Amino acid sequence: MISAAKIYFILFGLLTLAGGIIGYMGVGSVQSLVIGSVAGIIFLIGGFLISPTNPVGLWVSLIASVLIAGRFLPKLLKGGVHVVDEAAPLRVVGAWIIAAMGPLGVVGALLAFAALFLKK
Repeated sequence: MISAAKIYFILFGLLTLAGGIIGYMGVGSVQSLVIGSVAGIIFLIGGFLISPTNPVGLWVSLIASVLIAGRFLPKLLKGGVHVVDEAAPLRVVGAWIIAAMGPLGVVGALLAFAALFLKK
């Protein structure tokens, strides 16, 4: 379970980082670049720190997942992302992917914590 969580959070970090860059290049969103870069780097750090003996990486990844889910889910569920230009469908799909990966990351981190502590 630990190795699956490690892979998930590294991929989540790469996707989040790429999403921020795409948001900036597509529509010039500095907010997307900054948030995507910071969150992506945090997920990458958390993913690389995950180990069977040290829960620090899981804590970092869990907190980042909660923050991402808390940022994206309420806005998307209220219909906060609208199609207003050619790049908007890509933004909507990207926002939904990140919003879905946040709660999945929370569940994955909690399952990895359970596996880590049940072994002891």
